[in-house]
Amino acid sequence: MRSLRQIESVWGQLTQGHLDRPLQALRKHRWSCHGITLGEQAQTGQQAPRDSAPRPQAGRRPPASSTIQPSVQGSSSGPRTRGNIPSLVNLPTKDSIRTEFYPKRKLSPEVVELDEYNARRRRQRTEYPTELSDRPPYYPFKTRLDFDFAELVFKSSLQKEQITQLLSLVQRCVNQEDTLTYQDFAGLQASWEEAKHLVSPFELSAISVDFGDETIIHDFWHRSIWKWAVECLEHPALAPHFVWDAEKLFKFNGERWERFVNEPWTGDRWSEIQDTLPDNGVPLCFIIYADKTELSSFGTAKAYPIYVRLANLPSHIRNGNGLGGAILVGWLPIIGDEHPAAGKPEWVEYKRAVYHECFVKFLECIRDPSFVGKAFTCGDGVRRTLYPCVFILSGDYEEQVVMASVRGLGTPHPCPVCLVHEDDLNKFSRDWEYRDAVKTGALVTIALDESKTDEEIQSARDDLKEMDFRVIENTFSGVANSSPYEALSFDRLHNYPGGLAKTRIVSRILSKLGASKAVPAVELRKKINARAREFPRWRGLSHFDNISKKKSYQDSNKWEDMARVFFYILQDVFTAEDEEGCQLLACLHVFLNLNTLSSFENHSETTIKLIETELEQFMTEIQKLCDIIGEEWLFPKMHLHMHMTRDILAKGVTRNYTTKTFETLHRALKEFYLWMTNFRDVDEQILNADQRSQVLKYIKGLIEFYNEIAELNETSEAEGTLNRKGEGGLKHAYGNVTLKAPQGSRSQALVRFKFDPENTLDIYARLFTGFNFESAIRSFWTSHAEEDLATLTTESKIRAFRSIETFFTSEETWDIESNILRCSPSFYRRPRYDAIMFNDGGSIVVARLLSLFVVYPNDEPGSDVPLALIIPYDTSVPASLKQKDRKIGLYRVRQVLQPQPEFIFARQIIRGTVLIPADENKQDFFIFDVLDSDMFLRVRTMLGY
Repeated sequence: MRSLRQIESVWGQLTQGHLDRPLQALRKHRWSCHGITLGEQAQTGQQAPRDSAPRPQAGRRPPASSTIQPSVQGSSSGPRTRGNIPSLVNLPTKDSIRTEFYPKRKLSPEVVELDEYNARRRRQRTEYPTELSDRPPYYPFKTRLDFDFAELVFKSSLQKEQITQLLSLVQRCVNQEDTLTYQDFAGLQASWEEAKHLVSPFELSAISVDFGDETIIHDFWHRSIWKWAVECLEHPALAPHFVWDAEKLFKFNGERWERFVNEPWTGDRWSEIQDTLPDNGVPLCFIIYADKTELSSFGTAKAYPIYVRLANLPSHIRNGNGLGGAILVGWLPIIGDEHPAAGKPEWVEYKRAVYHECFVKFLECIRDPSFVGKAFTCGDGVRRTLYPCVFILSGDYEEQVVMASVRGLGTPHPCPVCLVHEDDLNKFSRDWEYRDAVKTGALVTIALDESKTDEEIQSARDDLKEMDFRVIENTFSGVANSSPYEALSFDRLHNYPGGLAKTRIVSRILSKLGASKAVPAVELRKKINARAREFPRWRGLSHFDNISKKKSYQDSNKWEDMARVFFYILQDVFTAEDEEGCQLLACLHVFLNLNTLSSFENHSETTIKLIETELEQFMTEIQKLCDIIGEEWLFPKMHLHMHMTRDILAKGVTRNYTTKTFETLHRALKEFYLWMTNFRDVDEQILNADQRSQVLKYIKGLIEFYNEIAELNETSEAEGTLNRKGEGGLKHAYGNVTLKAPQGSRSQALVRFKFDPENTLDIYARLFTGFNFESAIRSFWTSHAEEDLATLTTESKIRAFRSIETFFTSEETWDIESNILRCSPSFYRRPRYDAIMFNDGGSIVVARLLSLFVVYPNDEPGSDVPLALIIPYDTSVPASLKQKDRKIGLYRVRQVLQPQPEFIFARQIIRGTVLIPADENKQDFFIFDVLDSDMFLRVRTMLGY
């Protein structure tokens, strides 16, 4: 089945073409595309927004049924095209995906349809092993019930007395299908001890570092990341998902092949590393994160964890919470300031030295294999020579400074990865002088070599000081292909929501709104707060009742949402005479564009160029603001996003190295501290708890894998019986939509159905004066006679619904995504009538969803038709107003003065959207384009960008 986007597009005829025509490379990276010459340019197929006076209801025309069914189930769309010369039969269609494999593998490029590409991303790379272990997956627990009991006890944080009491109760009613063998706490404890070997245990190392004439010893807990990686490689559920070779991906846009990246192995750095390895060698790429966190709400108990992930696993596994996700691998010592030298530069230097000495010990297990390789038979049965490396270092700015061994904030060169001068932190450039690990390492070696002359040592130290390096051997540079200045990556979380939004732009807006008690200021704040309270609700979007009041949110997502909301509710607040206010909104607009673009899960040449354009514009707008307010924004986070496109091109999209997926793991440590320790000497107690949680995760992964294999074996003789979830079995599913929240116990006769706007439509009830529901249904039916609908009779029935899930092809991920939309008078005790985008004969129309129905003309299967009752926002907007809105990135829709409700086929609904009133009149609305990446791109197309 083709995707929605493919079906809606009208392809041009491809009359001639050739592949491998080099195009201009982006920046200094080895990005290349492959051109296609068209005899007749292919049309994009993008639906245009409708902007004209509303037509009569009969004029609403859905596309053919196929055009509103996105492909949910991946399938091959014909023979694949291999090789550099396209077949005259199998020429690429728009949205075809081309994969170029790592050259040493000598595989021809492969072209598949988008549906097949998406399906492959969700499948394992190799086959699951056919032979399973003789031992049950819950070993060393004696029975499955023993394991389930142990998991329950662990998650409930029960103590010995509680466990003993629980066992005495459970043992009275043992399930005959399984057996609970534990008689006391000791039995459970014995199973835990026996299961320890399944996951690499923590080891305690004494790290001694000299401070002057004093030698100070610190405890450092760590587990071998090599052993953990081996456990993942051997695990039958994970082994088929590992990716070893670099790949280059291209998408055919109707004119040429355009390269795009997503996973780490699709970027340039993977292939650069693989170029340094023997032909039989493959990289084993680690992602390492470290940061301090508070365990107690009062901040008295702290931790300094190290987490690791494997970049060789796909993102849905790597960033997930289950098997193959991040694991706690280190517990760095927190060095206090009780020492007499605390606060002095040499003490800061000492703490950095301890940090890197801990990492020396931590990385010891992969140092030698990174240079000479280590042969290993993986879980898929293939023997490979693995070369481990530190592929990505993830951390906030403060942590990156420590990882890079630089002095950081307040120095002439504060950037961890390049040598930008502090006076140029607010400048845009595409060419930065990057720090060199080899050059720096050589200087540090000389500076610490007592056999060198004083002049040589001093010269090396002066050179290091000039670049603001600390005289410390950087441990990451001691691992092959692990330069910290290549591995350090843009941190979207702390740079955008928790950085520029929190500390600068939103903070400046809040200060401007101020706390003045003057009547105009008070009234303005009331107006702004009222708009924020009425801001439409959407899943994942924070809601603010008092947005104008300064707060100290710890959650960066709150600051991100505040920035998004402010841009829309302040549009008519700052007058043209208020230069600062207007310029703040200009800065906020570009910031929101960058914030959204940085979240993309696919980045093409086009979106990379768009990021660079927005970065340049952002620096320009910020400088205008600084000129107005008399400040200079010279701080690292104004500069760090200059390296975002470099990181994307080298290591894939930002979700591969964001700190957001790591910081959520701190929650488990806090729970361990709160419920599984006695609050004294907690380090070992927390690590023991984590060890047990990893054992549970390991065994649970095995159980799920065994169950999956068993299910596949049971259905192997009935090919095609495994449908996608809900297909053919979901009662109210209709292709791309599924109706939910049915009203009443059953359908009612249409002639007796009571449509009650007063009690079901809240403020929209006034629109239904004189509205005859049954007549409207029959009129709609008559106007769509060509749709081959079953005839309505006196026996026809109808049923109301209050929710709908829509499935659509994302403009950004190119995969199937979904929205759940509401039309309810009381959703969590509030009226909720979501806005929608629907397809009206090839044009996109925005509307308000008021009600949902399924009409049953007769009892014949398949005759039922889902309908939506809407209020369209499709009257024309003056050209001058449209042009003004377009300059600031806004798309306005307008409701007629006397709106008339109308029916559409529910399957015409593409997706939900959020509409923000342009003013208190609530006749004009802005589309909330920064709702998600798909909406962002749709609105850009509607604006003609």
